[in-house]
Amino acid sequence: MKLKRTLRELAAETARAQGIPRDGLASLLIWRLVLEDRLSLAYHLSLCLEARDVAGVPFLPSWMIRAVALGTTVRHSAGAVVRQLQRDLAEFSTSRTVVSPAVWNEAVGFLKVAAALKPAVMAPETAASTVLHSRELQPGLSRLRNYCVRAAIFGDRQQKLDPSQFKRQQDETVWRQRTEELAAEIDAWRTRTLQTFIRYEPAPHCYFRSHWSLTPTRSPRPLGGTTEWQQRQEAVNTMDDLLSPVKADGLSGEVIGLMQQRLAAAVDRWLTDEGTLAGAGSTVGSGSRTSQPPAGIPESIRGMVDHAVTLARSWLNHLDQKPGRRPVPIPRGASDLQDAEVAEQLCREVRERHVAVQEELREYERSSQSLLVAAGTACCCRAIESLRKVFDPDLALPSEELDLRHLLHAELLRLPGIPLNDRWEPELDPETLERAIIEQLADEEHSWEDVFLTQCRTGGHDSATRILSLPVWREEDRTRLEAHLEDCLRESRHQLVHQIEETRQLVAEALRLGVLEEEDHQRLEDQLREVEIGSHDTRRLPRLRAQLQRVQHGIVQLRQTELERVRRRFRQLNRPDRPEGAEAEAGAARNGEVARRSQTKPVLAQPPRRKSPPVDKPEEDPTGTRPGAGGWDMHLFSD
Repeated sequence: MKLKRTLRELAAETARAQGIPRDGLASLLIWRLVLEDRLSLAYHLSLCLEARDVAGVPFLPSWMIRAVALGTTVRHSAGAVVRQLQRDLAEFSTSRTVVSPAVWNEAVGFLKVAAALKPAVMAPETAASTVLHSRELQPGLSRLRNYCVRAAIFGDRQQKLDPSQFKRQQDETVWRQRTEELAAEIDAWRTRTLQTFIRYEPAPHCYFRSHWSLTPTRSPRPLGGTTEWQQRQEAVNTMDDLLSPVKADGLSGEVIGLMQQRLAAAVDRWLTDEGTLAGAGSTVGSGSRTSQPPAGIPESIRGMVDHAVTLARSWLNHLDQKPGRRPVPIPRGASDLQDAEVAEQLCREVRERHVAVQEELREYERSSQSLLVAAGTACCCRAIESLRKVFDPDLALPSEELDLRHLLHAELLRLPGIPLNDRWEPELDPETLERAIIEQLADEEHSWEDVFLTQCRTGGHDSATRILSLPVWREEDRTRLEAHLEDCLRESRHQLVHQIEETRQLVAEALRLGVLEEEDHQRLEDQLREVEIGSHDTRRLPRLRAQLQRVQHGIVQLRQTELERVRRRFRQLNRPDRPEGAEAEAGAARNGEVARRSQTKPVLAQPPRRKSPPVDKPEEDPTGTRPGAGGWDMHLFSD
């Protein structure tokens, strides 16, 4: 089916519209994003419409888009991703998803299937089978209905499914080739990480003032670069201990168990965060997630650790697939035999039916000629294909769960200048974010490498680091771009140091000219020291640069105000007018003489008397201050 408008054309039309027509086009834009499997931007665009409380125009709720994104990619039966998916699937029974257009209800029904099909088999505790049972399919979709019923019945059993039992053991030659590739990737990581140089600025003086007692606000603080260096050394040593035994042949069960413990500890220490689902639900190295990572870990360190953890998980998963290493599991009881038989039957049906079901969906889509139905059927086809891969004997499944940050927020990295927190969630008002998303969609599409280079060029080094953590790179490309990012960071830090010195000279000159009081000067010096300390944090570089620009602008404004005051005073002093006191005395004498004559003589017509020029009074200083008088508006310099 050929749709009327492309994604770019629809986004451009949405950007030009206003009011209710714009909201309607934004709703269609969300469906178009779902059709093209860009669920991240569809999710955030829906959040923006929800924040604006759009009325009168139906649009996909954000929880439904998130359920589809998680449901089609879930890999394990436990973890934080499954818990979030369980909450989202429960919304289908509590939220109102039926609206007046019939085509809308058809499309939402397809999204139900897409969100619940794979979880019903892989994570039955999410109650996904209940969602599948509640779906009423239209005539002409009998194959899809039977397929969903079969998956729902399996989910009703609450049976734990082990995908490894359906995988064909690899050939020894293929396994050895993959072993060499993983070992080469690990060697490249260790070489690149251990040989990376970090350059820090000299530490500030221990004492800011040369008197005996120091107030708490003037007490020295540790240099930010020192803290980052300590964290990086700890992370490097931890990851090196984790990956050091990898290349050893014939790892014993004790060594593998030790690697799993170190892996779980590394995730707890560096990657686990409230709302961050990196590595959650993994069957390898899963453990308690009780400890919280320290605040302020730079994103570059987290990205380095995340890459090492991914390599370690890939290695452990590769060991499980070694030919002849793992015997075929033998059921021990009648219930085990029955579960194995049911799983084998489901495996055969999925392999045999998935092609016919997908063809039926495509035929239904062609006959519908609707964007909404096309988006729903496309999501169903992707869910069916994802379930088929679980039972593909030649396809190895990743051992780690997908990172929710990559799944829901990665597309935001394409937007330059969008601030993101540690969970990659946007810290921006919804209207501005909505406008940025639509404008980005209306623009020409760029590759991830182009986006990375743009972020580096515009100072978005934090976003560039996050882009490198996405699973879209080859190892040689990632290494090349990481070197480019390090060069950009060094240049940016050098420019920031130069800007700090320029700002310090402006502040000192303002103090010398009497524009600043000593107390205000000391306050600005403290801010400059804070900027120096924070200049080693990659995430803070744009904010620190903006803070310095505000300080420079404030100093320029104060100097301009003082210059205008001096100019006005100079003009007053250069006027040839009579002194103000003498002019007032002469005027009073004239007024008294006129009054005396009017009492003794009749009023006669007199020619008009020439008025004396008005006396200019000294203009008041609008600032109400003088140089060195204090009281400057210091909010100009606040962050």
